[in-house]
Amino acid sequence: RRQEKHAVLISLDISGAFDSLQYSSIRDRFASLSLFSNISEMLLDTLRNRKVSMQTSEGPVLWEQTQGCPQGSCSGPAFWNIVADEILSVQWPQGVHLQAFTDDFAFIITDNTKEGLRKLSKLALDKFKEWADKNKLHVSMEKSSYVLFSKLVRGPTIKWGNQSINRKNHLKYLGFTIDHKLSCLPHVIEQGKRSRDQYQHLCRIAGKTWGINKNIRGLLYKTVIERTLCHGAAAWGYNMASRLQKKLNSIQSLFLLYITRAYRTTPTAALQVVTENHIDSGVKAIYTDGSKTNEGIGSAYCILENYGIIASWQGKLDRSNSVFQAEILAIRMAIEAASSLHRPIKIWTDSLSSLMAILNPKSHHSIVREIQTLLLSHKHIHLRWLKAHVGYLGNECADQLAKEAITKGDPFYLSHFPN
Repeated sequence: RRQEKHAVLISLDISGAFDSLQYSSIRDRFASLSLFSNISEMLLDTLRNRKVSMQTSEGPVLWEQTQGCPQGSCSGPAFWNIVADEILSVQWPQGVHLQAFTDDFAFIITDNTKEGLRKLSKLALDKFKEWADKNKLHVSMEKSSYVLFSKLVRGPTIKWGNQSINRKNHLKYLGFTIDHKLSCLPHVIEQGKRSRDQYQHLCRIAGKTWGINKNIRGLLYKTVIERTLCHGAAAWGYNMASRLQKKLNSIQSLFLLYITRAYRTTPTAALQVVTENHIDSGVKAIYTDGSKTNEGIGSAYCILENYGIIASWQGKLDRSNSVFQAEILAIRMAIEAASSLHRPIKIWTDSLSSLMAILNPKSHHSIVREIQTLLLSHKHIHLRWLKAHVGYLGNECADQLAKEAITKGDPFYLSHFPN
């Protein structure tokens, strides 16, 4: 979206993948790989002389087995991965990415135009179909679907051969529900339904006045319910929308009432405090600032935790640099420091012009582009604006450090040209 491109996620379901895996396909792949002969012969020997015997009314029937690796066996996944590696190793054109987890394949395709997206999708699916036909694998159209991430009302028609693939507003991949708005709300709703089913089972072993004690109830919540709710949290746990937070609170309140045996009208916030089950925000704040005087230009940031500075950085720029460059450099260095901290972090700046430049996806400023790339890679970092010189402790500390950096900071060369 930041790159103003259209994207599509195509999920392909292979019917009976392990059962349909051909022995001839495995042998062909082994022949194309540079493996030691003793290893390849040992593995291929498990596929030789495999026969199936069945008793019928006319006597025993025996025939040779030519396909199928039992799902759950030790060798099955290895043989499947060797065959699947052929399609995964294809050099796809720019904008096409294929990934898989065992027999669950997914294409992620991006392009600037609707027609370009259709052509890339056709090219990718035709190549995949060629591989599937070669290995006698069947893709189920009933279970295959795609999601379009775009503002287009009518997306491109995506086909598997002559059949159109179903377009959906959301699909499930590896247990995670991906919706066309990337809000993750359908996923949380789905996990909430599963949690409520588990709640019904818990009610069978304990009520408000009988059954297991509070500690055991809390342990069950932590080890069963919470893990169900947190599936895929790495994708949606950072920077949650208020609607998503309210949904999670409504799900959690049901179990907090179960643990505490409190009245149904007890506020969720109070239950979270009583059970010590509320989420610790653990947010660290980083304040940045740039300063220019007759003596020179300084750039600095400071990291605050519990109203105390735990780390800081100061840089001294050349006189030819601008205040904007000092401000944007401080933000850049703060993001770099925050990238190694795996917790929600807010970076505060009083430079509105810097934030507007970062919000501009078409900016050509080199440091701005670096910041945009870093923010895309580190979802736990958030930039915020505050008004300067109105008494914010962190802002005043950063301002003082920036002024000191003019004489004490580490020399930092930065071209005075904007790009």
